[in-house]
Amino acid sequence: MRKQKENNDAKPPKPAIIRKQAELKRFLFFCTNFIIAMSVTLLMADLFWRIGFNTLYVTILVIFFILTWQITLGITHSIFGFFSHPRRGKFDHITETINYSNEKIPLASTAILIPIYNEDTQRVYEGIRAIFLSLKKYGTIEHFDFFILSDSTNVNKWIMEESLWVKLCQQLDAFGRIYYRRRENNFHKKAGNVADFCKSWGSRYRYMICLDADSLMSGETITSLVKIMEKNPGIGICQTAPKIVNGNTVFSRMIQFCTHFYGPLFQAGLNYWQQGKGNYWGHNAIIRIIPFMEYCALPRLPGKEPMGGKILSHDFVEAALMQKAGWSVWMAHNLDGSFEETPHNLIEFAIRDRRWCQGNLQHTWMLLSKGIPWANKIHFFNGIMSYFSSFLWFIFLILSSVAVYQAHVENLSLVIVGSFADFINISISQEFFLIFVITMSIILLPKFLSYLRYAVFYRSEFLKYGGIKKSFQSMLLEILLSAMIAPILMLFHSKFVVYTLLGKGVTWSTQNRNAEDGITIRAAMSAHGTQTAIGLTWAIAAYYCSPAFFWWFTPISISLFLSIPLSIIISKKSIGKNLLNHKIFLTPPETVSTEDLETLNKSIEHNLLEINYEQFSAPHYGITYGIVDPYCNALHAILLYGRQGKNIEDKIREPEFGEKLLKDGAKALTDEQIKLVLSDPSGIRWLHQQVWLRPSSELHDTWQKAIVSIKY
Repeated sequence: MRKQKENNDAKPPKPAIIRKQAELKRFLFFCTNFIIAMSVTLLMADLFWRIGFNTLYVTILVIFFILTWQITLGITHSIFGFFSHPRRGKFDHITETINYSNEKIPLASTAILIPIYNEDTQRVYEGIRAIFLSLKKYGTIEHFDFFILSDSTNVNKWIMEESLWVKLCQQLDAFGRIYYRRRENNFHKKAGNVADFCKSWGSRYRYMICLDADSLMSGETITSLVKIMEKNPGIGICQTAPKIVNGNTVFSRMIQFCTHFYGPLFQAGLNYWQQGKGNYWGHNAIIRIIPFMEYCALPRLPGKEPMGGKILSHDFVEAALMQKAGWSVWMAHNLDGSFEETPHNLIEFAIRDRRWCQGNLQHTWMLLSKGIPWANKIHFFNGIMSYFSSFLWFIFLILSSVAVYQAHVENLSLVIVGSFADFINISISQEFFLIFVITMSIILLPKFLSYLRYAVFYRSEFLKYGGIKKSFQSMLLEILLSAMIAPILMLFHSKFVVYTLLGKGVTWSTQNRNAEDGITIRAAMSAHGTQTAIGLTWAIAAYYCSPAFFWWFTPISISLFLSIPLSIIISKKSIGKNLLNHKIFLTPPETVSTEDLETLNKSIEHNLLEINYEQFSAPHYGITYGIVDPYCNALHAILLYGRQGKNIEDKIREPEFGEKLLKDGAKALTDEQIKLVLSDPSGIRWLHQQVWLRPSSELHDTWQKAIVSIKY
C-alpha cells in the first residue's frame, strides 16, 4: 500500500460565484411539482364540496394531497429530464457531470472497498476479478488497491473467503493489490466496516470507491470517477447511477428493464434540481476520504432501536454531513459501466425492503436536525415517503371504504351543490372519472415520456431494447405487472412501517442473490396468504356496500387475491428466459457486448476459482478443514497473527473443550465455541498437530475423513 501524498482535501474550496442558477432550478422544479399536485387536489376538494364536506372527507383529502404530491415527483422528474437530458454541459457546479475518460488527467491513489457479510464468495470474488482485469486493460490498475472487508459470521464462509482470496491473488498476480480483512466484531455493520477501514488505512489513499457484494464497474468508469474528483476539488462524493444486470426471472428482468429504459430520464430530472446537493446510495460511488473521515462520523440517534440508536441507512446521512461541511455531492448519471444486481423474486425484494424501510424511517430524526441542508432534508423526506406512502395509501383505501359503508348504512340521497369553479360543468361521476384519469396519467406519463425520449433523441437506441415494437410491448407488460405488484408491496410496506413504529426492529441478514426456477408454493403461501385473505374479504365487503365501489376496487382486490400464483410466476427463470428469447424486457448489455459482464459470467460458469462445492457445503467445513488442512490452517493462523486477548490455548486443551472437539467432532460444539476456536492462532495450531499426530482410534471419524479427502 502506498502512502498518499499531502493534499488540500481538509477544506472544500470556496465557490467563485454564488450558485443562484442552481437555486432557481430547484425553485422552478418544486413549484411545478406543487402546482401539479395542488391542481389535482383542488379537483378532489371540489368533488367533496359538491357532496358535502365532513371530518372523514377532510382526512381523505389531506392524505390524497400527500400521496398526489409524492407521485407527481415522478412526472416532474420526467418532464425536466426530458428537456434537459439531450444537452451536454460543462461541469461547473451548475450543469451536469461530463465524462473525462478521453482527457489526460493525473490520477490519485484510490481504494476500492468491498464490504461483505456471509455473501456468495464466488460471485463477490469473480466481480473483483472482472473489475481488476478491466482496470488492467484500461491501463490504470497501478492507482487502485482492493479491500475485501468481511463481517461474515458463518464459519464456512469465513474459511472459504480466506482460501479463495489467496487463490484469486495467485491467478491475477495481485498480492499487494487485493487485501482481505475480517472483523471479529461487526459493530455498526457496513458503516462500521467502512469506518474501520478509514481508521486503519484511510490516510494512505485520497479516494475510496465503495461497492456492494453484487456491484460491478468498468475500468473506464472507475477511472473517470477519479478524474472527475481531481478536476473538481469541491466534490466530496460522486455517485454513479448503477443499472441492474444479470436478471433471469420475470421479476428481476422487469426491474432490470425499468432501470435501463426509464432510469436515464428520471436521473436527468433528478440531476436537474439537486445539482451539487445530491445523494449517496451507499455503493458504486467515489468518496474523498479526508473530509469523509473528518465530518461523516455517524451520530447515535435519540431513543432506542428501531427508530433510535445506530443509524441503519448510513448513506443518506453521510451525504448530508458531507454537504453540511461545505462539500458538494454529485451524481454522474451519464457515466455508463456501473452495474448491480437485484433480488430475483418478490419475497426477497420485500425482505430487502424491510431493512431499508426501518433505515429510512430513522431519518425522521434528521428532518429535525439543525444545520442539515434543506436539499438533503428533501432526500430524507422522499426516502421516508417511499415506504410511508404505502401505509398512507392503505389508510386512504380503508377510509374510502368506510365512507362508502357509511353511505350504504345511512342510505341518504346526496344533495349535490354547484362547483366552486364555474367553468367545471360536469356531473359528480364525470368529475370522479376525470380525477381518476388525471391520476393515472401522472403515474403513466413518465413511462411514455421515456419511450418518446428514445423516439425523438435516441432513435438508434431502440435496437438495444429489441426495436420500436418490442420495446413498446415490454413497456406495456411492465405497466401491467407493476400494477399487479403495487398493491402487494403496499401491504408489505404497511406492515413494515407498523412493525417499525411498534419497536420491532430488523435483524441483519444476507440477501439471497441466487435465483432458482421459482419460489415454492409453501413459501408463496407463507408470504402472501394473509394478503390473499385481505383481498378476498375486502372485495366481498365492497360488493355488499356498493357494486360501483366493488368495480372501482377490482384492480386492487384481484392483485391481492392472485398474489400467491403471481409471486410464483414472476419468480420463474424459465419464463424469464422465454421472454428474453422473444426480446421482451431486453436491455442494452444483452444486445451490445459488455466485456466486464462477460468476464464475470464466464468466470462463474467455468469455475475459475476451482471451488469444490461439495466440500465447501459440508456442515462443518470451516472448522474441519481450518484445523486439518495444512494450507488452510497455516493461512488462517497467519491472518489471525497479532490479535490480542484471544489466547485460549489452555482452555482448548481442557477435556471439556478441546478433547471433546477431537473425540466427538465439531457437532459437539456450539457455533460460538467454534468461532472461539477459530479465533485463536495458537489453539488451532495445537489442534492441527493433535489431529495429525494422534492415532485414528482417539479421534472422531470426521477428522480421518477430512485427512483422506485432502488433495495435494
